Amino acid sequence: MTGAAFEGAWGEALEALDGLDPHALVVARRGAVLARATWAPYDAGHAGLVYSVSKSVTALAVLLLESEGRLSLSDPVDAHLDLPNPHGFTLRHLLTMSTGHSREQTSVMPADPAVLLSTPPEFPVGTRFAYSSPATCTLGRVVHAVAGEQPTAYLRPRLLDPLGIGPRWWRPLAGVEQGFSGLHLTVDDQARLGAALAAGGVAPDGTRVLPAAVVDALATTFVPTAETFADDHASAEPDTARDDWALGYGYGVWRSRVGFRMDGAYGQFTLVVPESGVVVAYQGSAMDTQRVLDVLFGLVPAAASSGEAAGAVSDEALVAERDSWAARDRYVASDAPALDVAGWSLEDAANAGAAEGAGWRLTVPAGDGRPGGVVDLRPDAWTRGTLTMRPGDVASGAPSDPVPDGVVPVAARAERLPDGTVRAHVVATASPHRLLVTRAPDGALSARWHTAPLWEPTLATLLVPPLVAAPARGPS
Repeated sequence: MTGAAFEGAWGEALEALDGLDPHALVVARRGAVLARATWAPYDAGHAGLVYSVSKSVTALAVLLLESEGRLSLSDPVDAHLDLPNPHGFTLRHLLTMSTGHSREQTSVMPADPAVLLSTPPEFPVGTRFAYSSPATCTLGRVVHAVAGEQPTAYLRPRLLDPLGIGPRWWRPLAGVEQGFSGLHLTVDDQARLGAALAAGGVAPDGTRVLPAAVVDALATTFVPTAETFADDHASAEPDTARDDWALGYGYGVWRSRVGFRMDGAYGQFTLVVPESGVVVAYQGSAMDTQRVLDVLFGLVPAAASSGEAAGAVSDEALVAERDSWAARDRYVASDAPALDVAGWSLEDAANAGAAEGAGWRLTVPAGDGRPGGVVDLRPDAWTRGTLTMRPGDVASGAPSDPVPDGVVPVAARAERLPDGTVRAHVVATASPHRLLVTRAPDGALSARWHTAPLWEPTLATLLVPPLVAAPARGPS
């Protein structure tokens, strides 16, 4: 079904992604999966934090409310939120991030609708793009106010259930799902959403889940981003053939070299190419996301020329199961501050009473608003564990509402280097993030992020409810 050209492109893509911390990848055409891959310790059966892919889902909720006649994109924000709106921002301004604020303003602005609406924009309203999480946070509040329920509850019967997307958690902020970030999806959830968009709003089983006008608006409405991109990169003329964030931003999606895409930090991507029906869904944790996009877009022509598959998942899909540990030498620490490891220990198993077969035991103390736990590590396989809060503790440092019974599911693996250094990777599997933990020959311990969690680079930021730690379910 896939053909030799696609198989060759697929193999090249897998090799190119190794070392970029890939987690999961699905390539589909017209609703049929052509290929899928996972990189241990990640798997496709658990939902993970997809960062600003959340913005695309919020935009879909807004557009669905418009299709039901419950709001208009030309509405001023204060028509739906009881907040002053002295600069006359409309819902369309928020959707296209063209409030007139500069990137300097939006990058330091808290995710607070009142602050966004009251801050005088540097440029005339509607004339300039600046990436703005506060704008999408405000849209999430609008969805909540107009629908009278959380965005996921509103989308559940309209979109999520029909696409086979089961219960998913969206991190709340001030009692409302964040909108701009915090949504947890599986890579297959992303692929299902992308397939419906590529098909004009029709699910693979033929069910219409989005009005055609919604998808058309999503696919054709874009504001220029090259000027802001040039400012961010100190370049007057971005290479729009290669700089994928300089091509335009629409209703919660980015314009792409072909089609458009959902786009989250560190490389949570869903490429949607309506012309050919190709969808590429990806989760990973790359510092160089442009390199990842180049690899993913390289799959599109070969997938577009593959067999005319349609309908259910193909039994002939290419499947690859790889291990990120193989590329461990290529994972380097980010410039985020090292974690405070006071009280942490990484002991040899013989000295720590660790489980049989373990090489080391990592102990992370809980307390002071931080989760902790014990994980036994082996050199030949990933082991799994859970970091939990101390009873009665409230997580510190996370810009969101407390997570009752929150946990950080982790997978870990370690090795001893020739000089006696012990190197361990501790992966927070419900997120894109991993810690690089090192015990020097003199016993000194350090822990650095490979890619640091946004908002607050702490383990507490990654707490999730048990729902997320468990394998993802379909609709009930």
